[in-house]
Amino acid sequence: RIYSPLDFIGKAMITRNILDSKKDELKVFSKSASKPGFEIKIAELFSELKRQDELLDTLLESKKLDLDQVTLDKLSDISLLFENYQNHIKDNELDSEDLINIAIEEAEESNFLLDANVFIDGFDLLTSQVLRLLLTVAKKSKNISLTFKMHEKEDSDKLVFEPEQKLFKMIDSAIKKLGKETIVKIITPKNIAETKYKSYEIKHLEKNLFAYPFVKYDKELVDISLNSFENKKFEVQDACSKIISLTDRGYRFKNI
Repeated sequence: RIYSPLDFIGKAMITRNILDSKKDELKVFSKSASKPGFEIKIAELFSELKRQDELLDTLLESKKLDLDQVTLDKLSDISLLFENYQNHIKDNELDSEDLINIAIEEAEESNFLLDANVFIDGFDLLTSQVLRLLLTVAKKSKNISLTFKMHEKEDSDKLVFEPEQKLFKMIDSAIKKLGKETIVKIITPKNIAETKYKSYEIKHLEKNLFAYPFVKYDKELVDISLNSFENKKFEVQDACSKIISLTDRGYRFKNI
């Protein structure tokens, strides 16, 4: 079967059609259903429900929960809208959350991971759904290597990295429960050869960007500039032109 990818705009349009068709059946959201932008909030909620397994389980079991009537009515409305949304897309379209579920199913059934060394470079967001995918890959693969942005104990900006520290502990614990051995290797700037090529200005910015109290840079700036553009297109064009000018001067792409 061939499915069409569904972006967020498409998801919002489908949600708007469902809100219009089911408005009279809603208990709490009947008045809000016609308001411009309400479909975006509901579409965002659908995405969050599919990313966080426990939220979806709570919604499906909401009738059994000991909650006040208004809350139960809200959950009933959400359940009705979500069910209609799923029925609408199930045969023809896939949203980004459905693609992750397919990836999980494929990982569970595939054999190519059995002798594979998998590398994952950091996480922008770890939802319950992504964690299931990660653990499935970890269980099937020969080895899995993950990177995390950590801090050294003496760093003045260590609080910035606390969320990633907690994320590391959670994943480390989950992988150990699978019976997998975990090896932690800490790479600091002292271990990275490229550090010696960084300018003093960049080193100063890295050290003080999130530090409190920070140290003000009182010399003339040469290697750092701040630019403003009307849109992303102009920003990308400017970045590309600067990259090309550096290659014309003999720089290699890996050093830019």
